[in-house]
Amino acid sequence: MKIFIFLFASFIALSCSSNKKQAISNTNDFNTKTTVDSFKYEELTVQFLNNWKLVENSNQDSNSKMLIWEREGIESSGQFIVTITNIRFDLDFVLNLMKSNLFSSIPINKSLIKENDVRKIKYLGVDALDQKYRYEYKGSYVSGRFLVFRKNNKTFTLLFQTDESDKEKNIEGFEYFEKNLKINSR
Repeated sequence: MKIFIFLFASFIALSCSSNKKQAISNTNDFNTKTTVDSFKYEELTVQFLNNWKLVENSNQDSNSKMLIWEREGIESSGQFIVTITNIRFDLDFVLNLMKSNLFSSIPINKSLIKENDVRKIKYLGVDALDQKYRYEYKGSYVSGRFLVFRKNNKTFTLLFQTDESDKEKNIEGFEYFEKNLKINSR
């Protein structure tokens, strides 16, 4: 399953040059029973529980960046993906591109994909598009969520995905990512 998400993310994001500032630090969050790590890149700060690991930090050119976190464990299916594009794309276009690339990378009957309605929400104080989906793959059900928004003249995409048998294990990490992702003004 992780290979399909990686393929999807590869379609979505070209990556930024490697001379950008980025750092991972480790702190203790007293609201959780675990250590919290923090990743910084330009104006983006992502805090995450330490049972999640940054497994992909792509750098190919100066237009975009892709970051992938996976929950640790051999049988874990949790993934959180962030893409940052230095271009202000139309949100509907980006959401449709994300869906097209993800769903075309999965060798399943497309009629097995169930999409919820797109919701317009506020995230980090800006307009965003939010859509959940679910599909069956090799006898397992996979659910996920796309979140697309623009801030600081950039387009951001967030993808949360899990095998539903792991949903309870991954939900705390997903909620922590979503509540603790910050984009500072430049």
